[in-house]
Amino acid sequence: MKSIIFTILIVSCNSIFAADFMHDIGIGFWSKIRNTNNGKPTSYGPYLQYMPRCNFGFKEKMSISIASPIALGARFHPYDGNSFQMQLPAAVLFNFGHAAFKKEKHYNNVGGYFGTGFNYILNTYEGRVENEYGIISLAGMRIYTHHHSLGIQLTHTHDFRFKDNFVGVGLFYTFGYFE
Repeated sequence: MKSIIFTILIVSCNSIFAADFMHDIGIGFWSKIRNTNNGKPTSYGPYLQYMPRCNFGFKEKMSISIASPIALGARFHPYDGNSFQMQLPAAVLFNFGHAAFKKEKHYNNVGGYFGTGFNYILNTYEGRVENEYGIISLAGMRIYTHHHSLGIQLTHTHDFRFKDNFVGVGLFYTFGYFE
């Protein structure tokens, strides 16, 4: 029994230390879609995003990542006024193709990812704080451009508390030099 536990620990440690760290930075546009339950209109605004991710490769051109696409920005609302918004999600992503992991050889010019997780959203309206949370879904595409990686990302968060829907679209740059 002790040898089985020891073997499981060794395999787990090898998997954890075989992971590589990557990160993206980007800009985008998000919107809180009109809620028909409470009659609030749509609000929208720009954001900056930083997404650190830890990749665990399991096939030659695929990996699974633990990621957190952190976003900071503003939202403009016709009645409530301007607000600051911050998103702090934790997600699991399935990556394929280009930039699926750091130490890849150049296999193809296109790659992508999709995944889901939990998102915490903090809004501040003129001294008032509003917290929202729910399930986030992400999908994106990465494109190889002369030793660099550029991409586009789509996000959707369904809020459990107020039944709101947040959507976003953004452009990002993946740090690294891809050969």
